[in-house]
Amino acid sequence: MSLREFFAQHREELLRACKSEQNVESEIEQRARELCELLDDPVGSGAADLRSGEETLFGDDPSIRHVRTSIERLARRSRSPVLFLGKVGTGKRRSARLLHACTYPDGELFELHNDEQLPLLERKLSALRVPSSARAIGGLSVYVHDLGDTSRAVQAAIARLLRERGLPCRLMASSQCPLTQAYRDGFLRSDLIFDFSSTIELPSLRERLADLPGLVKHLASRTRSPLVFSEAALATLMGHAWPGNLVELSRVVERLQRLEGVDAIEPEHLTELAQRPSGAVLKLTPSGIDLADLERQLLVQALALTDNHRTQAARLLGLTRDQIRYRLNKLELPLEERAAE
Repeated sequence: MSLREFFAQHREELLRACKSEQNVESEIEQRARELCELLDDPVGSGAADLRSGEETLFGDDPSIRHVRTSIERLARRSRSPVLFLGKVGTGKRRSARLLHACTYPDGELFELHNDEQLPLLERKLSALRVPSSARAIGGLSVYVHDLGDTSRAVQAAIARLLRERGLPCRLMASSQCPLTQAYRDGFLRSDLIFDFSSTIELPSLRERLADLPGLVKHLASRTRSPLVFSEAALATLMGHAWPGNLVELSRVVERLQRLEGVDAIEPEHLTELAQRPSGAVLKLTPSGIDLADLERQLLVQALALTDNHRTQAARLLGLTRDQIRYRLNKLELPLEERAAE
């Protein structure tokens, strides 16, 4: 049951329960949430939306069920800051959007990428400080992409928001590594390490391989002519390491959907996938290798997996941001950078 439906059904009862005419709407909302918690019915949780149509939270693996449960619990019981922790392509951004929809069904989600957005964020927060405007807005969720890769100005703004009380606002952020590691690597200011009291860890695709056949069929069914995968093709997919997780899987399915004259996907349609790195340990042969060429290949692959995001690529290779910048310059590789999750 959505929050709006609950209000419509119990509005008179809730109004009578209010102690005064002041702050009627906020008291109604609080009492509604208390009642629904007693009934174990997450108000506005959108529980159906956590499964249908959202491939990042699709599946029955215990790890992804735990993510769904955590989102439902946080949406109905807390407005605490939340950190979504996971590798590239595991669905951190989609999970943040779902948590926002569960928390503030009629509110606004503001995704913070860079310094240029800070004045707009401040205007939105100023509006929330006016009670009448805050009620009209319906709540605000602020989602910070890759917290450890943000500028010092953005981190300072986040720190100020974390210390402001009483606003109908939830702060969410994502990270590929624990915040303590981001601080040790010099990416994060120290006072943000322990401010995110709730952490939701997104599993990699390799950690939930049992869901892969269902995910593939779900992704392949979103066209007029759904793809059919043979058992052998599914076995090939199950054997891949999936370093790009759900993003990589989605792109593989999209490529297959562009094939013409193919009724069923067989292993021969997945030769490009088979040529990708599988996670096996590199072995040096008697003929030797070209180390510079290997370095170039690894950098290109890391950039491809992270949509040319230098900091994320650096982490995939166990390097710092400065180290990968040096190698990109040395090998004359492009320095394009985009936010990607």
